[in-house]
Amino acid sequence: MKKLLFLFAMMLSIASSAIHAESTASCMVGNSNTEYVQVTVYPKRVNSSTAGATIKIVNASNKPLISLNITITGETSTMGKEEFNKESWTTRTLFSRNLIFDRFIAPNSTSTIDCPTTLNSYGGQIRNLEVTIGNPSCK
Repeated sequence: MKKLLFLFAMMLSIASSAIHAESTASCMVGNSNTEYVQVTVYPKRVNSSTAGATIKIVNASNKPLISLNITITGETSTMGKEEFNKESWTTRTLFSRNLIFDRFIAPNSTSTIDCPTTLNSYGGQIRNLEVTIGNPSCK
């Protein structure tokens, strides 16, 4: 019985971590083949629900990063209203903004910021996060 409970707990843990997995995207800066900007979104968990995110930005270019357009999409889940305990997943844009940095991100450095809005204002869980970036402005 203990083995069965342990196996169930492991399966639940794996499923839970899959729902909250991070997402990474990158784009080239200008006409360079070697300079790029990379963004990784790490969901924050509070009481097994996604409460927000940390955004890690890597500026792998020789120029300061001034602004960056970031869009985060994912599937959100809430219990269906028609049937009790029926879960439904809906793809939503959770965050979309052109971030302008007060203090630029230095060349060849990494910066971490909190997502300015709560990712999961819908309640429930989030899965299949995707981040897209574009329009990096480097000075």
